[in-house]
Amino acid sequence: MRPASFALAVLLSIGALPMTGSRAAAATLNSQMDALAGGFPGGVAIWVSDPSAAQPLYTRDADRQIITASLYKLAVLLETEHQVDLGRLRYSDTITIDPEDITEDGSFEAPGTELTIDEALEQMITVSDNGTALHLWRMLGPANINAYLAKSGIKDFHIALDEEEDNYATARAIGTYFTILAKRQLVSPAASDRMIKRLERQEINDRIPAQLPEGTIVAHKTGNLAGVVHDAGIVFTPLGARVLVAMTWDTDDDVAVQFISQLASTLYTAVIAPPAAARYRVPTDTQYAELAKPLTLQVTVENAGTDPWTASGTGRIGLVWELRDAASNVLVRAPRPLPLGQVMPGGSVSIPVVVTLPSRPGEAKLLLGLADANGNALSSRGVAIATIPVRVHLPFVADATVRIPSLLHRREASMIDVDYTAIDPVRSEDHHLALGWRLIDPATDRVVAQGRQALGVMKTYERTGSFFAPLVAPSVRGSYTLEYEIRERGFIAGVTRQQTVEIGGPRTYGDEIGPGPTLLRIQQQQGPRPSATPAPTPARTPLPTAPVTPVPTLRPDQTPTPRPTPAPPRPGLLP
Repeated sequence: MRPASFALAVLLSIGALPMTGSRAAAATLNSQMDALAGGFPGGVAIWVSDPSAAQPLYTRDADRQIITASLYKLAVLLETEHQVDLGRLRYSDTITIDPEDITEDGSFEAPGTELTIDEALEQMITVSDNGTALHLWRMLGPANINAYLAKSGIKDFHIALDEEEDNYATARAIGTYFTILAKRQLVSPAASDRMIKRLERQEINDRIPAQLPEGTIVAHKTGNLAGVVHDAGIVFTPLGARVLVAMTWDTDDDVAVQFISQLASTLYTAVIAPPAAARYRVPTDTQYAELAKPLTLQVTVENAGTDPWTASGTGRIGLVWELRDAASNVLVRAPRPLPLGQVMPGGSVSIPVVVTLPSRPGEAKLLLGLADANGNALSSRGVAIATIPVRVHLPFVADATVRIPSLLHRREASMIDVDYTAIDPVRSEDHHLALGWRLIDPATDRVVAQGRQALGVMKTYERTGSFFAPLVAPSVRGSYTLEYEIRERGFIAGVTRQQTVEIGGPRTYGDEIGPGPTLLRIQQQQGPRPSATPAPTPARTPLPTAPVTPVPTLRPDQTPTPRPTPAPPRPGLLP
């Protein structure tokens, strides 16, 4: 089992920020943002705006030019939607991923894969696929992309003209992009709506959305590079939309991710002024719990607000929890709030939380939050919640040593070797075992591929034994974290372990002609690390000035395929 690690889920309590934006409220927001940014151990540029206001609510180093990482894909999305609006492209038009589109990391489509424009945009935005982004960059033309950024009123957002340049932008440029988008004035109202809906489907949600109340809609795009962590987007609060841009560099990735989530929760709290604020100290690694046995966790809750919590009366605050399955259905919840007692501002209390587990194994998540004196959950009013991943498993049947090669080959099988020792109490029957695995992008902690490989039958009369089986590597390239465990009947039946694997090209290439040149050095893990004062890298060879040329017409216009609206959060104790 992986060692438990801990992180603080922080939601700062600050004064209300009226829609009219009073000087006092603005000063409060500024002081809170300054305090967070001042304690950040790295470089940071910030932009916060209310789209209905003429001036931003808060800025910090907003005009510093910074390497964008994957935020450049926002510009590619903009120009694609522009061409769709002009009728020069249709969502149903197809592209084919070329070998030169593939980067060492972050390319999830194999060369030769055919995608519609709609599918390519979805991959580029929601999972930040590099191959689709680079193909669209080449097809649209960087000069065209830059020209339309300028025409849209977005200055200091530069898309690389060739493989020798870097993409760069200022926080003000990215903030202007999202401010115009929030007002539905980017390209056209219809195009703005399509872009917002696509950005709402973002699957990398460990930054801006991480500490917001569950169900909060965020239309955003992340960016990652060695030493660079960004997130930018629109947060839809009960009192209106707010734009947040946070671009960081020269610090640890986990620290930057936590910092950005704190900025977002601070902004959200400023808008809605919740009745309480809390910090939680809980395990962030997955907690393993055996089927039908109670799970006990020690949880520390800090009063991060300005008012004391009392042991009785209207100031009484309790702790509530819910266990939800992978589809967010409530499996079981606390029968009543757990009393926290007298807690002064800045003080904390540590209590055990005993969770009754469901009768069926599977993936789950435990949500913790505050409740008022009447037992009403406060998360819907902006009070932070904490989320703990849980895996409810069958009784472990064997201790296993799994040997997997550290070098795998895309779409090819490698032999895995499993030595096992049966656990006596569960040897009453034969066990049909398999290896469940997940391939995780270490930059985003996102699962990019997963699968299950049958191993064989562990007989009741066998105490030890070995299995040999093939493991076919998924169609990606680069360095990844491989997480795996023994499974029985589709459920976890052994300790989850991890190792780092490198996935290279096929051993024999056939029609594979190699990875080809990458568009941007910044898209690779071994790319340049920005300094404390990042600046755009000039082209090594001067480029001839060329006129901006339109994208050629492919076929007549067609209405893009509508995407389903995300389902509203399921009702429960913690909305």
